[in-house]
Amino acid sequence: MDLMNAVAARAGIDYQWVNVSYDKVLAGVASCQYDIGCSSIFIMEGRKKVMLFSDPINSGGQVITVRQDNADIKGKAYLAGKTVAA
Repeated sequence: MDLMNAVAARAGIDYQWVNVSYDKVLAGVASCQYDIGCSSIFIMEGRKKVMLFSDPINSGGQVITVRQDNADIKGKAYLAGKTVAA
């Protein structure tokens, strides 16, 4: 939010924040309900076909985090039948 606040201030743009669940951000941008989506949105080829992306401001990837004493889960294949939070 701080980044978008700074960009809007520098550009002299009036805006309104709309807080929606992550799954609605991309659908809202794709359907022109929102002008900008600002979140941890991965740039994917399919998304590039319907949206324009800025240069990435950070790089991320997907990781699995488990308790330090959990030696059972060593990768995504080990998640079958488990309860996962995201």
